[in-house]
Amino acid sequence: MSSQLKVGLLLSTSDSASFARFIHQAQSLHVKGHTLYAYLIHAAVLCWNLPELIRLQQQGLHLHLCSLAAEKHHIPANEQAIFCGLGTLASLIQHTDIFHSFSTQSTSPSQMGPHQIVHLSTSAQSYEQAETRRETIRIAAGLAQLSTLHVRLELVPADLVDPECQENVNLLKEMKGEINTKQKTSGQPSLNLIIG
Repeated sequence: MSSQLKVGLLLSTSDSASFARFIHQAQSLHVKGHTLYAYLIHAAVLCWNLPELIRLQQQGLHLHLCSLAAEKHHIPANEQAIFCGLGTLASLIQHTDIFHSFSTQSTSPSQMGPHQIVHLSTSAQSYEQAETRRETIRIAAGLAQLSTLHVRLELVPADLVDPECQENVNLLKEMKGEINTKQKTSGQPSLNLIIG
């Protein structure tokens, strides 16, 4: 019999296909007896009260919601989840045995050993997606400040036009984060946050 592991699960979208993969992975891990810690960020906080997630909580899943995203989506604080910030996310990444992330761009969870690489990918096409881009860049800077994780941000030059994004990119540089600027390629995610 395999040993019980602490497993982190990050969901960064409310996309139904990504949510289904997230739930399937969580159920599979639960059946194996692992302890599960889920963190919902960006629009994924909208999934906090879906029946599938509530069932997993009843079976022992520890649910964390990004408090800033919850506030933006008008989700009131409640006892069903732990409302927290980037310090908790950094701690989950650093202190779980395995960490999986689910985003709109991926067809399967990204995974590795301890200190899982996390991909939060999006492309700016609407106001909400542009806000998600700003938030992802803010998360990169915040995680670099709050942890010893290696933070790499891949973005396009257009991201540097926004003053708030530029400020957070400068902060990430000060914290020794890695920044790669690339040209947007059709069909490729134009923003990646990679944490290891």
